[in-house]
Amino acid sequence: MSESPIVIDVDDQDLSAATSGRFRVLIVDDDPDDVYVMRSALRLASSQLPGPLDVSVAVNGQDGLHTLEKLKNQGALPDVVLLDLNMPLMDGMTMLTHCRADSHFRHLTIVVVTTASDTHTAVKASALGASATYVKPSSRGEMVAVMESISEKYLLD
Repeated sequence: MSESPIVIDVDDQDLSAATSGRFRVLIVDDDPDDVYVMRSALRLASSQLPGPLDVSVAVNGQDGLHTLEKLKNQGALPDVVLLDLNMPLMDGMTMLTHCRADSHFRHLTIVVVTTASDTHTAVKASALGASATYVKPSSRGEMVAVMESISEKYLLD
């Protein structure tokens, strides 16, 4: 039996993509296996969305900021950023800090998805402006439940 996803929610804002017709997600994670599982779980969870889902991927915080700049210039900022914390070159906490300091990105819904299950990490991410923190589950089924929760909360009306 699948357990409920562990989430520490810190922001009840509803930032639906319904007005654009497209739903955009940026995954920032350096582990290709985690990216694959998140992307496929997100695709399964997105069946409830009334429009197409676009998923972009960045391999670290530095690449994530660069990708956000490109998406901003294309007029296609993501509705949700799924952010890992432990990455080379620039970690997730640093990327989160940069996003919240930038007027173009401070409004973005940034959801931390990390292996860290301690409260200290979630509190720190929240203090830096994370919309929520989810603990990465160990099974694909549990990851689908996490992506469904994120889709319902941040992509649907």
